[in-house]
Amino acid sequence: MKKNLLFLFFCCFTANLFAQDANIVQKSHITFPGQTLANICGYAVNGKEYALLGASKGMIIMDVTNPVTPKQINQYPGPDNLWKEIKTYKNYAYVTSEGGQGLQIIDLSTLPDTTKKYKFYTGDGAISGKLGKIHALHIDEKKGFVYCYGATGIAKGGAVIMDIGTDPWNPKYVGMYDVDYIHDGYAINDTLFGCHIYGGYFSIIDMSDKTKFKVINTQKTPTVFTHNAWLSDNHKTIFTTDENTGSYMGSYDISDPLNIKLLDKIRSNTSSKTPGSIVHNTHILNDFAINSYYKDGITIVDCHKPDNLVEVASFDTYPQGSGDGFEGAWGVYPFLPSGTIVVSNIDEGLYVLSPTYKRAAYLEGKVTDKDTKLALLDATISLDNRLYAATTSDIKGLYKTGLADEGTFDVVVSKAGYFPLKTKAILVAGKVTILDAPLEAEGYLNGVVVDAATNKGIPNAQIKITEATNVYETVSDANGNIKLPGSFKATYNVLAGAWGYKYSNLKNQTINIANSYVVKLSKGYEDSFEFDLGWTTEVSAANVTGKWTRGVPVATDFNGSVCNPGADSNDEGTQCYVTGNAGGAAGDDDVDNGTVTLTSPNIVSNSLTKTISYNYWFFNAGGSTAANDTLSIYTKSGNKKTLVQKLLNSNGWVSKKNPLYFADGTNFQMIFETSDNLPGHLVEAAIDNIQFGVISATLELDASLALEILPSPFVSTATMRYNLEQNEAATLKIFNTSGQLIEAIKLNSNVGEVEIGKNYATGTYIAQLFTKTGYGKGFKFVKM
Repeated sequence: MKKNLLFLFFCCFTANLFAQDANIVQKSHITFPGQTLANICGYAVNGKEYALLGASKGMIIMDVTNPVTPKQINQYPGPDNLWKEIKTYKNYAYVTSEGGQGLQIIDLSTLPDTTKKYKFYTGDGAISGKLGKIHALHIDEKKGFVYCYGATGIAKGGAVIMDIGTDPWNPKYVGMYDVDYIHDGYAINDTLFGCHIYGGYFSIIDMSDKTKFKVINTQKTPTVFTHNAWLSDNHKTIFTTDENTGSYMGSYDISDPLNIKLLDKIRSNTSSKTPGSIVHNTHILNDFAINSYYKDGITIVDCHKPDNLVEVASFDTYPQGSGDGFEGAWGVYPFLPSGTIVVSNIDEGLYVLSPTYKRAAYLEGKVTDKDTKLALLDATISLDNRLYAATTSDIKGLYKTGLADEGTFDVVVSKAGYFPLKTKAILVAGKVTILDAPLEAEGYLNGVVVDAATNKGIPNAQIKITEATNVYETVSDANGNIKLPGSFKATYNVLAGAWGYKYSNLKNQTINIANSYVVKLSKGYEDSFEFDLGWTTEVSAANVTGKWTRGVPVATDFNGSVCNPGADSNDEGTQCYVTGNAGGAAGDDDVDNGTVTLTSPNIVSNSLTKTISYNYWFFNAGGSTAANDTLSIYTKSGNKKTLVQKLLNSNGWVSKKNPLYFADGTNFQMIFETSDNLPGHLVEAAIDNIQFGVISATLELDASLALEILPSPFVSTATMRYNLEQNEAATLKIFNTSGQLIEAIKLNSNVGEVEIGKNYATGTYIAQLFTKTGYGKGFKFVKM
């Protein structure tokens, strides 16, 4: 009787035990006055089922065998703290807390008896007494190891690993991952999937040798704040959550760990009406993802097709509201044998739910131009006017969506410049209905992109036509022809480009679809990166972050200074190449763990490629030492790679111009490369507005590699004076205006003079100093 009174004091049932949202029925709801709940786990033995609650005053065990009338069995004293995480192994529960006291171990073998047997483990051997505050944990049940994450003052907050397979009551320290902070993770068969919340990525780490881990690969997650991860039943897909405003659950193909691919991402259906919802934890059961979603309660997502995630059930455990905020459902546990789901709300207590798992009904297809048969990007697909089911087509014209319901539904496919397609689709649970959508254009603009000198069509030229509300883009065919759908009844800006040509940027063009539209491009090399003209990127290792990315730059901040640029340079357009562009904190997507390289398409040297100019951004700061990184520019011809210049901190966008010396007809490429050398710093680079040109008489001298010639011009010979300022080996090279090397003179001092010109023919020449670290700007001189 005393136990029942105590239970009634701490718990109260909701009036409506069988309230239902979507495919989930509430069986009971119990509150715990004076306590908050964090994460939740479960345990089943001898036909009994228990919910293990991470209550602020210590773990509570609830018997939920009868989900309508749960009973409290025990509460185990622990640190009085909001944060609690619980996992089970064999007949033991393991509890961590931000309140300290290390890893709590609770013997569950006495259940349903109320006998309490527990202890706190704070480390042994090399970490004896060092385990205190621990944020989270996961257990590799296959191999018998517990991974403790985010421990304060040890392993840099990474992962501390103990053997519990040998003796679950007496853990033994075996190793750690101590590179950076891990917030949570998933461990199985000696592989750790670490969730690096502040880095915004998950890692795949080989932990077969606990004393010598190996990072296999890393992957940024959709909103770059990776909170937790869970593996699919077949171990080919991993699902992640980002714990920030407007976040997603993402699905990734990891069947090849060296080539991780994002398959799909999903928000809760509720968030389509109330933006900002935050997903917290996901668990995978029979190819369903069961998610705790803070203010949106819980959701169940059918993920047996991980490339088309569809929410099929939900229950709102936080009726006070939805959207942004860290209130409501903290954790969910779906693995009890009966199928009962238990949910821990932070302030609202325990929810005991009965789900109905049902497969989604899928709608997939391809959107094309009815006339040209070309795939259409960014067409909008509306399914039954449900916001959460609306989607867009990808670059191949493909789209994927679905519903929890079966039946016949209205579908509308639309895109600017086309008449909308309205039809119906019959959806069947567990099946994919294919609905291809050939859209009929309102009209077509026919045209051609030609070489300005020869009037021959230019293949693979890209063209973008824009006005206030619409953007039309296409690529010319093998003959330079273009065909764009639309009515074209306004004035437009027309941008066109192709590699080997200068951009054409025409403003306020009046376009009449009754007439062919001609765009002329002049020979030359230029790229402001408004188009993808074929530059390639690579990294030196799989775990390198900050890969070169083309796009509109997203600013990051470091102590009040802009780290990643917030806009491109002052050229036509808005895009550039930047090293990592995920936004967030300064260190979220900067260059780390190796080298990132950006390489141009092939260039054929001619009279128009004797100089290269570009705008660059280079931020290199932070760290425990002076900045030690550079942005390096190279040329590469065949197997020969030549350093052009090494650039230091730019303090904003800077314009540079350098001469290039290749004989006409030589094939070469430009390379932009940077890395974060140890000890690490914040490294962000950007490149924009690449232009090639002719040698001009106004080429400036580099102050650190100064040259002068006397007399100028000269008839027989001349004296070339040089000043390196620094004592380093150098070579003076003389080129003719076709880029051919005429003479190379090794210099034996940092200041001096040499005689030149004795055997030169009359004409114009360029002199330039070369050192191991780069070369100075050349200048012209004349022999009469």
